[in-house]
Amino acid sequence: MQQNLSPEEITAINSEVQTRGKSMLVAYLLLIVLWGFGIHRLYLDDKRGGFTMLGLAIAGWATSWILIGFIFLAIVWVWNVIDLFTTYGKVNAINNAIREEATARIVANRKLEY
Repeated sequence: MQQNLSPEEITAINSEVQTRGKSMLVAYLLLIVLWGFGIHRLYLDDKRGGFTMLGLAIAGWATSWILIGFIFLAIVWVWNVIDLFTTYGKVNAINNAIREEATARIVANRKLEY
């Protein structure tokens, strides 16, 4: 949707993506360093998934002494392995949505000026 945009408009769009967008590095660091707590999902604004993963992890560790907790921890572990492959697409989708929104806003403002 970046048709006929001036260099200044492209710079403004990229600046907005830089400011409001999500960092791939931060998302993967949170995923790997805080493995199993869902913090990377909270960072990517997936509150339901993040809090669910956090709750499963806490319940798993709290009940691991009676062995049932390892079932919860196994679910979280598999979920994290899946997230290793899907986080890239999630970050790109969020950043592309911000880019499209900023582009639409600039094009709409340009039409108001004429």
